[in-house]
Amino acid sequence: MFDHHVPSTGVARSPRASSGARYASLDGLRGVLAAFVMLAHFEQSAGHPSLLPFAKCCVEAFFVISAYALTVSWNGRFGAFLGKRFLRLWPGYALSLAIASYVSGVAVEWTDYFWYPFKGFNIGCAADPVVWSLYTEVYANLAMPLIILLGRRTWTTALVCIWLILLRGYGEDLFYGLFFVVGSYATRFQFDFALLNSRFCQWLGKISFSLYLTHEIVIGVCKFHFPSIWEYVAIPLCLVVATAFWIAVEKPSLWASRQFGKWIGRRPAPASIRASEVRPTLSAA
Repeated sequence: MFDHHVPSTGVARSPRASSGARYASLDGLRGVLAAFVMLAHFEQSAGHPSLLPFAKCCVEAFFVISAYALTVSWNGRFGAFLGKRFLRLWPGYALSLAIASYVSGVAVEWTDYFWYPFKGFNIGCAADPVVWSLYTEVYANLAMPLIILLGRRTWTTALVCIWLILLRGYGEDLFYGLFFVVGSYATRFQFDFALLNSRFCQWLGKISFSLYLTHEIVIGVCKFHFPSIWEYVAIPLCLVVATAFWIAVEKPSLWASRQFGKWIGRRPAPASIRASEVRPTLSAA
């Protein structure tokens, strides 16, 4: 919920938010996008891939939301930022990749568990195709100071977006940088939509990362082991497994990330970019 009220019918210029404020509508949107990706892959498994292009758009929107959240929580401590992001992303990613490798019978290299070498959209990971976006996310996080710097001004944001669009033919993965820069720039706006703040959307938002990581595994297992009823049980099981994954894996990783942030926060901040000089503060998840 926003600390400053914004009419629920649109978008407004963002005032400064108090430390730790949550942008609930963005959490709800993230949940709706993750659910749509799940539905698109469910339809694909049923022989109807028509929703896949829209699912890709949902992932691009994930990048925008991620950059938004990371920008407004930025405090100039790059090493601490990377440590928090590792604790936040790696446990769920590594476990889901291991499970996907086991159930699919597709081996992965040990370096894949640490996002190396880079496997973007056009390369992917055969064991768990959805994790290409985690590679993109992690490598974009390595460039977060630059993304924040480029997203500070309208003219730099516009120039970078034009440049990345022109370079798209040389690499699809480089093009995704556009969404991170746009997300960083978008922090000058505040979003508040009543529907996205509803209890159901907030629940989807809470489990969205776990749902994204596990849904293809669950759909594949259901289709293989329960071929006659998989279309009826796959989606409910996706939600159940995602909730369990959030409780068992993601929630502890969030706690570890926040504890690390509190520990590192006791040290003096560097005299580089500080959160108050960049955007209103938001606790990134």
